[in-house]
Amino acid sequence: MEAEAEIRLELGDGLTKLLERSLKPEAETPATPRAKARIKAVGETLTIFIEAQDTTALRAAVNSYLRWVEGCLSALRGLRQL
Repeated sequence: MEAEAEIRLELGDGLTKLLERSLKPEAETPATPRAKARIKAVGETLTIFIEAQDTTALRAAVNSYLRWVEGCLSALRGLRQL
């Protein structure tokens, strides 16, 4: 792999394990062989490790994971308002 990124998110409120379980299926079956990811939750920190064949694939994977995180958090905010 040519490019890699490590994203660390301090989540709090017990969200770390929930997001880890939500994102793991995406990491276990990547949409493309050009990038792969690992998800790890430790305490209140969620870490997403991404390795890609090139910077284009890395950018796409980073964007995808950040959007999935935002989608999960947005859904949870909506549920809390019910």
